[in-house]
Amino acid sequence: KFLTGAGIEAGDEIVGLRDPMLRSNGFSLARKILENRLGTRWHAEIWRDGISWGEILLTPSKIFHRLILDEILGDFESPRKFEISGICHITGGGIPGNVPRILPAELGAKFKNLHDPHEAVRDLQKMGGVDDAEAYRTWHGGTAMLIFCRGGVAERVCESLNLADKSVEARVVGEVAEGGEIEILSRFSGEKLVF
Repeated sequence: KFLTGAGIEAGDEIVGLRDPMLRSNGFSLARKILENRLGTRWHAEIWRDGISWGEILLTPSKIFHRLILDEILGDFESPRKFEISGICHITGGGIPGNVPRILPAELGAKFKNLHDPHEAVRDLQKMGGVDDAEAYRTWHGGTAMLIFCRGGVAERVCESLNLADKSVEARVVGEVAEGGEIEILSRFSGEKLVF
């Protein structure tokens, strides 16, 4: 059941799973922005609706492994429900830093339908003057896991994942492309980014 990414091909569809806030990485930048703008007690300052910045940064990350085992890969003894060619966890380095690690040489990806970033992440970006490219290199921007599928399989994968856990908002977010570049249609500004 190893997923090496070796079978990924141009034209494969990429399913994205949503995570509500920051994920494992990007907290140093968030804390620096907040301390620079709000002082050393930034964690007690209200973000909005009575929720403090400390509380919002403590939003738990969504853990996807059980969902993916149950709905796609199966456990050790059970067969796969869907054949997929790769999985990419979006943490430190964001999409531009993590996706190239799984792609075969000379392949890239185009992302046109990523999830929206959390409103608090949008606020952090504005407060810190962080440009879109840096935001996508540091944070996941709303899409925290990517699943690489052949055409025709992706929609069924999305249906299965969303029936099991609608909070992941599984959807096709992009496709594998020739050329080695990572293109992102930014959900922060609508700008096209090329890495």
